[in-house]
Amino acid sequence: MNYQIKQIEENEIPKAMDLVLKIFLEFDEQAEQGIEEFKKFITIENINEKKLSQGLQLWGAYENNKIVGVIAFRKPLHISLLFVDKDYQRQGIARRLFQVLLDSSHENIVTVCSSPYAVEIYKKLGFVPVGDENVKNGLRQTRMEYKRKA
Repeated sequence: MNYQIKQIEENEIPKAMDLVLKIFLEFDEQAEQGIEEFKKFITIENINEKKLSQGLQLWGAYENNKIVGVIAFRKPLHISLLFVDKDYQRQGIARRLFQVLLDSSHENIVTVCSSPYAVEIYKKLGFVPVGDENVKNGLRQTRMEYKRKA
Protein backbone atom coordinates (compact mmCIF):
# COMPACT_ATOMS: atom_id res chain seq x y z
CA MET A 1 0.00 0.00 0.00
CA ASN A 2 1.08 3.53 -0.67
CA TYR A 3 0.35 5.78 2.28
CA GLN A 4 0.74 9.52 2.34
CA ILE A 5 2.59 10.83 5.38
CA LYS A 6 1.87 14.47 6.26
CA GLN A 7 1.36 16.83 9.13
CA ILE A 8 -2.10 16.62 10.64
CA GLU A 9 -4.12 19.76 9.97
CA GLU A 10 -5.89 21.56 12.82
CA ASN A 11 -9.34 20.44 11.66
CA GLU A 12 -8.18 16.79 11.51
CA ILE A 13 -6.99 16.60 15.12
CA PRO A 14 -10.37 15.37 16.47
CA LYS A 15 -10.42 12.48 13.96
CA ALA A 16 -6.81 11.65 14.76
CA MET A 17 -7.47 11.59 18.52
CA ASP A 18 -10.59 9.44 17.99
CA LEU A 19 -8.39 6.91 16.18
CA VAL A 20 -5.77 7.07 18.95
CA LEU A 21 -8.39 6.47 21.66
CA LYS A 22 -9.98 3.58 19.74
CA ILE A 23 -6.63 1.82 19.38
CA PHE A 24 -5.61 2.59 22.98
CA LEU A 25 -8.82 1.09 24.38
CA GLU A 26 -8.54 -1.96 22.11
CA PHE A 27 -4.93 -2.90 22.81
CA ASP A 28 -3.80 -1.36 26.10
CA GLU A 29 -4.61 -2.96 29.41
CA GLN A 30 -4.68 -0.10 31.85
CA ALA A 31 -6.47 0.59 35.13
CA GLU A 32 -9.46 2.95 35.03
CA GLN A 33 -7.31 5.80 36.42
CA GLY A 34 -4.82 5.29 33.58
CA ILE A 35 -7.58 5.29 30.96
CA GLU A 36 -8.98 8.56 32.35
CA GLU A 37 -5.47 10.10 32.42
CA PHE A 38 -4.92 9.11 28.79
CA LYS A 39 -8.29 10.55 27.77
CA LYS A 40 -7.30 13.86 29.43
CA PHE A 41 -3.99 13.87 27.55
CA ILE A 42 -5.62 13.50 24.14
CA THR A 43 -8.28 16.19 24.54
CA ILE A 44 -8.16 18.75 21.76
CA GLU A 45 -7.51 21.50 24.33
CA ASN A 46 -4.53 19.65 25.82
CA ILE A 47 -3.07 18.74 22.42
CA ASN A 48 -3.36 22.35 21.26
CA GLU A 49 -1.78 23.62 24.49
CA LYS A 50 1.13 21.19 24.07
CA LYS A 51 1.56 22.31 20.46
CA LEU A 52 2.02 25.87 21.73
CA SER A 53 4.00 25.24 24.92
CA GLN A 54 6.15 22.26 23.88
CA GLY A 55 6.15 22.42 20.09
CA LEU A 56 4.22 19.14 19.84
CA GLN A 57 4.03 17.99 16.22
CA LEU A 58 1.33 15.68 14.90
CA TRP A 59 1.85 13.62 11.76
CA GLY A 60 -0.46 11.14 10.15
CA ALA A 61 -0.43 8.27 7.71
CA TYR A 62 -3.30 8.62 5.26
CA GLU A 63 -4.92 6.19 2.90
CA ASN A 64 -7.35 7.95 0.56
CA ASN A 65 -7.62 10.93 2.97
CA LYS A 66 -8.42 8.61 5.91
CA ILE A 67 -6.06 8.79 8.90
CA VAL A 68 -4.75 5.28 9.61
CA GLY A 69 -1.74 6.15 11.79
CA VAL A 70 -0.66 8.97 14.11
CA ILE A 71 2.62 10.06 15.68
CA ALA A 72 2.96 12.99 18.07
CA PHE A 73 6.37 14.13 19.26
CA ARG A 74 8.10 17.08 20.81
CA LYS A 75 11.69 18.19 20.85
CA PRO A 76 14.19 17.20 22.04
CA LEU A 77 12.68 14.09 20.51
CA HIS A 78 10.16 12.47 22.82
CA ILE A 79 7.32 10.41 21.33
CA SER A 80 4.02 11.25 23.01
CA LEU A 81 1.77 9.12 20.79
CA LEU A 82 2.34 6.45 18.14
CA PHE A 83 -0.75 4.53 17.03
CA VAL A 84 -1.73 2.63 13.88
CA ASP A 85 -5.24 1.41 13.08
CA LYS A 86 -5.63 -2.33 13.72
CA ASP A 87 -6.45 -3.04 10.07
CA TYR A 88 -3.21 -1.33 8.96
CA GLN A 89 -0.72 -2.73 11.47
CA ARG A 90 2.31 -4.75 10.36
CA GLN A 91 2.62 -2.76 7.13
CA GLY A 92 5.51 -0.49 8.13
CA ILE A 93 3.36 2.54 8.92
CA ALA A 94 4.76 3.03 12.44
CA ARG A 95 8.29 2.81 11.02
CA ARG A 96 7.49 5.44 8.37
CA LEU A 97 5.96 7.75 10.97
CA PHE A 98 9.01 7.25 13.20
CA GLN A 99 11.25 8.17 10.24
CA VAL A 100 9.47 11.56 10.03
CA LEU A 101 10.58 12.22 13.60
CA LEU A 102 14.17 11.16 12.85
CA ASP A 103 14.25 13.34 9.72
CA SER A 104 13.03 16.35 11.72
CA SER A 105 16.06 16.55 14.01
CA HIS A 106 19.72 15.76 14.46
CA GLU A 107 19.25 14.73 18.10
CA ASN A 108 20.96 11.44 18.86
CA ILE A 109 18.48 10.11 21.43
CA VAL A 110 14.72 9.61 21.14
CA THR A 111 12.70 8.77 24.25
CA VAL A 112 9.26 7.27 24.81
CA CYS A 113 7.25 6.06 27.78
CA SER A 114 5.77 2.92 26.24
CA SER A 115 2.62 1.13 27.27
CA PRO A 116 3.08 -2.59 27.99
CA TYR A 117 1.47 -3.47 24.65
CA ALA A 118 3.87 -1.32 22.60
CA VAL A 119 7.19 -2.33 24.21
CA GLU A 120 7.85 -5.03 21.59
CA ILE A 121 6.87 -2.67 18.77
CA TYR A 122 9.35 -0.06 20.00
CA LYS A 123 12.04 -2.74 20.31
CA LYS A 124 11.51 -3.55 16.62
CA LEU A 125 12.13 0.14 15.87
CA GLY A 126 15.45 -0.05 17.77
CA PHE A 127 14.42 1.20 21.23
CA VAL A 128 15.72 -0.37 24.42
CA PRO A 129 14.13 -0.19 27.89
CA VAL A 130 15.97 2.09 30.32
CA GLY A 131 14.20 0.94 33.44
CA ASP A 132 11.45 -1.31 34.67
CA GLU A 133 7.76 -0.84 34.07
CA ASN A 134 6.26 1.71 36.44
CA VAL A 135 2.91 3.39 37.00
CA LYS A 136 2.55 7.14 36.52
CA ASN A 137 -0.85 8.79 37.01
CA GLY A 138 -2.41 5.34 36.73
CA LEU A 139 -0.70 4.54 33.41
CA ARG A 140 1.59 1.52 33.18
CA GLN A 141 4.67 2.48 31.19
CA THR A 142 8.28 1.61 30.46
CA ARG A 143 10.77 4.36 29.63
CA MET A 144 12.68 3.49 26.46
CA GLU A 145 15.40 5.11 24.38
CA TYR A 146 16.50 4.96 20.78
CA LYS A 147 20.10 5.93 20.05
CA ARG A 148 20.81 7.08 16.54
CA LYS A 149 23.63 5.17 14.93
CA ALA A 150 26.63 7.34 14.17
